[in-house]
Amino acid sequence: MKHKIYGFPLSISAFLMAIAMMGTSATVTFASAEQVPDIPNTPTTPNQTAPTTDTLVFPPTTPDSETTALRTAEEIAPTANEGAPLADARAKEAQDVEPLSLVDAIVTTLKNNPQRESALGALQAAQSRVRTAKANAGIQASLSGNLGYNRYYGGGGISTGDGTGTGTNVFINTAGSQSYGLDVSIPIYNGGQNSASKRSAFASAEAQAASTLQVEQQLVESTITAYLDVLRNEQLVEVAQNNLDVVRERRRVAGERYRVGNGARLDVLSSNTDLATARQTRIEASNAYAQSKGTLNVLLGRAPETPVRLLEVTALTPSVPLSVEDASKATMNSSSQLRTVAEQSNPTIASNRAQIDAALADVDVAKAARKPSVALSIANTLSNPVRSLGRFLLSLGLNASQTLFDSGKAKSQIYEAQGLVTQAKANLKNQELSVASAIDNQLLALDSAQERLNNANEAVLEAQQALVAAQAAYTAGARTRLEVTNAQVSLLTTQTDAANARFDVANSQAQLSSAVGILTEEGQQAYKQVMEEETEKERELMEKAKQIAEVNDKKSKKLKKVKATKGS
Repeated sequence: MKHKIYGFPLSISAFLMAIAMMGTSATVTFASAEQVPDIPNTPTTPNQTAPTTDTLVFPPTTPDSETTALRTAEEIAPTANEGAPLADARAKEAQDVEPLSLVDAIVTTLKNNPQRESALGALQAAQSRVRTAKANAGIQASLSGNLGYNRYYGGGGISTGDGTGTGTNVFINTAGSQSYGLDVSIPIYNGGQNSASKRSAFASAEAQAASTLQVEQQLVESTITAYLDVLRNEQLVEVAQNNLDVVRERRRVAGERYRVGNGARLDVLSSNTDLATARQTRIEASNAYAQSKGTLNVLLGRAPETPVRLLEVTALTPSVPLSVEDASKATMNSSSQLRTVAEQSNPTIASNRAQIDAALADVDVAKAARKPSVALSIANTLSNPVRSLGRFLLSLGLNASQTLFDSGKAKSQIYEAQGLVTQAKANLKNQELSVASAIDNQLLALDSAQERLNNANEAVLEAQQALVAAQAAYTAGARTRLEVTNAQVSLLTTQTDAANARFDVANSQAQLSSAVGILTEEGQQAYKQVMEEETEKERELMEKAKQIAEVNDKKSKKLKKVKATKGS
């Protein structure tokens, strides 16, 4: 199957079968490498022995023929090593795998990638700190108890009844004691520290939420880029394979022409070199294809060698217009408009703004340390045995404290917090400039990629025409083998450029969307699907917990009935 990007078919072995000469109109038809007619060979004489191409040997040009004999193509690069064995084996294994769409790939990444799981854990921790800050500003109550056991020993002298002497009387006394207390503290005023702590916790949670969203969007962009790279490298493998087929055929033709005396030895030497280079290019393309699959698999949370096959992507769909009809007139305005969108939608900018709010709140927390604090306390004590003040004791108090001297600790903490505010504001400014630069760079890259794609498509057609013309002239004896080879190299170069340009357009769309802080339609669809599935999962867990509670309640009621029956 040949992939199509933006409607233009990619076929490296395609040649023009018919072109119009002398300025007349031409009908362009593409043909496969197998349909291209071979260059005619000069027939052999009846007494001439024709050696096979694989054992082609040139006559000696020097007395030492053993050192100057030309090596065949197979001796230079054996046919068995035309591809990367491991990479090609994995590609063959993936042919039977269910194809994966771009949306499904993004969904899998968001579900399985540990980076998102780590970000969600950090968000949960930040949200918990908000609840902690609220709790610190609320009523605090504690229950205490004490259980004691005392054993007393004593004794003294006593006189006998007959007055003859004295004796000793020993006594042992034991006593137990219990006391229980309930202490309640109600904050009244602490210089605004509690309210500032809550504001800081809220702002930090918002910053973490924005950072989590940034991680998710980065994963979406990375998945799209990796997905497109796999498709790009798949087409480049096809480019390299088709080029190898053409070069191999040219080498065969050059050998046949030399065998019958109608070609030069230099043509065969050049063909051998071209064949070795084509095989090397094919090996490198296969390896890059396998590595790009490994990168995508890692993003999907799978082993790198997992077989994967992808569906075609014709174009990405940005959520807002990311290109202009007349770039020369509207590029500046478009960049400004996209920056305006980014100020509201880019999660990194939102995170930096929330960090400023948190830093400002931390300044108020530091200043509150200089102010007095007041709290109401209530204590209740129950004692056994009865003490001198009674068995039940209730106390009510008002606690107040004011730091008089701390060796400059509070002042240093205030300066530190203010320095962090300055740093947070500078970070926001730097992030805004970085986003503006990324938007402008990606907008220019998208415009350039679109133009390069148009030029590359035209160049492919021209290179195909040039190759057909060079072949025809070579057959007629008006061109050399080197000129045909140059035409083939030009065709390979233009087709490679066209393939890269197609995917550069799609990549630029994805990266520009990420810089603005929005998702493509494919990304939004995948993100929505993940959110719905996670919400459904939480709903199922809650329903399951409810069912377990109902079962436990029924068991409890049944147990009470059994006990009541036994009691009666």
